[in-house]
Amino acid sequence: MRSRTAIAAVVILLALAPITRGQELAFVTSQIDARLDVARQNARDLFTKLLTYPAETQSAALQLAQFPEVLSQLAAAPNVEAAVASAPPVLQAAAREVVRNPELLKQMSGQLLGASLLGQVYADQKPAIDQIMTSLHTRQADEAAEATRAWAERLQQNKLASQQYQQVASQLGTQAELMKPGLPSERLVKHVLVEADMCPDLASEIVDQWERERNPGDFRQSVDLWFATNQEVLPGDFVGDTSERAMLLAEHAKFVRAYEAFVKESPANARVSKLDFLESSAAQFPMLTLVLQDKLFAMAEMMESSRPMGNPVAKRGGGGGSSSRSGGGSSRSGMSRGSGPISTASSGSGSGMMGGSSRGGRNNRNNGRNGNQGSGFGQSGGGFGNSGGGFGGGGFGNSGGFGGGGFGGSGGFGNSGGFGSGGFGNSGGGFGSGSSGFGSGNRNSNSRFGSGGSSRNSSGG
Repeated sequence: MRSRTAIAAVVILLALAPITRGQELAFVTSQIDARLDVARQNARDLFTKLLTYPAETQSAALQLAQFPEVLSQLAAAPNVEAAVASAPPVLQAAAREVVRNPELLKQMSGQLLGASLLGQVYADQKPAIDQIMTSLHTRQADEAAEATRAWAERLQQNKLASQQYQQVASQLGTQAELMKPGLPSERLVKHVLVEADMCPDLASEIVDQWERERNPGDFRQSVDLWFATNQEVLPGDFVGDTSERAMLLAEHAKFVRAYEAFVKESPANARVSKLDFLESSAAQFPMLTLVLQDKLFAMAEMMESSRPMGNPVAKRGGGGGSSSRSGGGSSRSGMSRGSGPISTASSGSGSGMMGGSSRGGRNNRNNGRNGNQGSGFGQSGGGFGNSGGGFGGGGFGNSGGFGGGGFGGSGGFGNSGGFGSGGFGNSGGGFGSGSSGFGSGNRNSNSRFGSGGSSRNSSGG
């Protein structure tokens, strides 16, 4: 009993004991390290940003970065002359050059520690940094020129997108950007993706440019942000048929507005996720619903393939296939990539909503991976869980797919019943052509939405 009391007393004394000198130093060191990590990232971001500016602006910014106190004064002073009145003439000239670029001044003055860190590195290694800046600036300029040429080709080949570009620029009052070569502005890109149902062809070309080309930072980041915000209901990539991509983006814009309106109706609705809202509104948004089902199928395949080798489980029906993203030449951010391609349709014959010939869905779903008959996400007879297949035998509801009879007719999600009867097009229709997918597992041949092939630039992104 006494030993227990002694142990308890020691524990209490240790708990009440003051923090040791070593602990105090460790705490302070951890705080310094955390701020240095932020400063290092800010310095890298600033360096990358400077690559987009002319050489004289780069030099001025790097020189000014060595004087963080002047940067602070520039951000607070009513005019540049008042802030640099007592500075050397060379520094005054650098300040005037930076002030002519408000976004750059805002970034530098808002991240003083990072700017100062970059300035110190430049002061210590000026010849090397100048050489690196020149080399990288030249390379980036070449990439920007190639991206600009690719964008001009898109507008030349897609007259509807070109007309919509002019209309949107007129609405936003940014006609000036039409007068010079270059990619759409950040403001225009954001507007087009939000209002894609009003300018679907332009939205489609913007997304394809993002997917395939090595684009300048502002353009890439604008689309990155849009994709990251909506990726739970969007496909993993968009390489493929332009017309179907345009329809998908238009439907997505309507979906986002419908979801936002739904959330505003009641505080309780805010707890409903986008995925739940999409599932409850499947009839309104068929293309997004097909994308969601494809993701679910891919997830199920992945889980099944991860089972131990000693406990094999037979595959359940239709295709699958792996995602084939645009890869090397694309500048799209790696973090924004989703979990699978846009693959949505079933196998069969006949023409669909977009017309065209039979192309075969994901690895020809009428064959399936194990020779199962039928198409869609099920087994014999199709469906997302038909009487012979699907996810776990009897499907998600009954013998026909999602609750019996598929999504509206016999056969489930892409067989002879499809989305009502006969698919969206014809018998076994799927969503596009008779046997096309909205993104097959094979992007080079059997895909409706996934025939995009390779990127324009084979170098890494």
